[in-house]
Amino acid sequence: FATAVLEVRLGRPWRGLAVGAEIAALGRDLGDPGSMAEALHQQSVLAWTAGEWDEAARLASEAGDAASGMASVRTSNEHLRAAMALFRGDTSAAQPLLDNSLSALDRVPPDAPPFFTVCTPAWSVGCVDDLLFPVFEETMLAGRRVGAAQSRGYILATQALAARMGGRFDEAGLMLDRALRTFESLEDRTGQAHILAQRGHLLRSRGDPAAARECFRSAADLRADIPDQRGTAIALTGLALAEAALGDGRRARALGHEACRMLDRSGDLPGHVGALNNLAVAEVLTGRPGQAVGLIERAMALRAIPGVGWQYMLLAGLRGMSGEIAAAVAAVAAARGCFEQIGDRRGLAAAADLGRRLGVRERSAKPMQSPRP
Repeated sequence: FATAVLEVRLGRPWRGLAVGAEIAALGRDLGDPGSMAEALHQQSVLAWTAGEWDEAARLASEAGDAASGMASVRTSNEHLRAAMALFRGDTSAAQPLLDNSLSALDRVPPDAPPFFTVCTPAWSVGCVDDLLFPVFEETMLAGRRVGAAQSRGYILATQALAARMGGRFDEAGLMLDRALRTFESLEDRTGQAHILAQRGHLLRSRGDPAAARECFRSAADLRADIPDQRGTAIALTGLALAEAALGDGRRARALGHEACRMLDRSGDLPGHVGALNNLAVAEVLTGRPGQAVGLIERAMALRAIPGVGWQYMLLAGLRGMSGEIAAAVAAVAAARGCFEQIGDRRGLAAAADLGRRLGVRERSAKPMQSPRP
């Protein structure tokens, strides 16, 4: 599985998918139900990161059936299914899955060997005026397998994200507090840094970029001390967004470009795509949407992250602002295709709305209004 994670990081998810098939074959050869359930679960994780959405859902369902009496596999698998639901914006489906994950975790012995594959939805969606944009928060695969106590912290973090996506900011903050206390009690700096970064994104969403900046700084410092170059760079992308929201475009660009250089040097293509994405968003937030176009196109050209329809939505909005209506309409169509693939109803509704507004602009030949810096 570690080999597959490396392939995903290097932007070769199809190779990770091949490793997943080998894992499944090995699980079948071993013949015991536990090995088969774990193999199906790992294969579903890799199918998800490769953009094989239907196959990932099918495998995760099969893993859930096979793991009905295996609390450790069920804990990780139900959490994965919740992350998949959040990836398509379905918070109502995610919550019971997270409850199931915590319930299964209560039956896992505290001293169980590492069993929980840490994964995240990776992206959230922001808005300024009428412009929707994706925000990169973490890679889908964090590259960790952890035990029972740490699993609880990560599940709480995902519950907090679900609450944030549902607009329940106070609830999200309380969950992150619990998760942070969990990781602090274990002296797990990697877990602490993840929660601090998530708190930064929560505060950013609440309109408090100054407080968010301090969280991202703390996360970056912790990760630099570990040392964790990938994690440090990802924290810097959040810090760039906070600086942009505070109006310091020069500082935001410097941080964003540094994060891009760090992830490019390490060969982490999904991370590099995310850093370019957030740098484009920072340009939008500081009133430079023209500069954002090239960055988001560079990110999409790397093709390291499958089917992120919200990047097409950002591109469509930016094209519409500059009066390139035909290009904007084409980007909306591409976004719609991505959303249809994963069943993202929120995205489909947003694409339909933007398509209608672009249709009006096309008839009047007027560009869309640029967002206020």
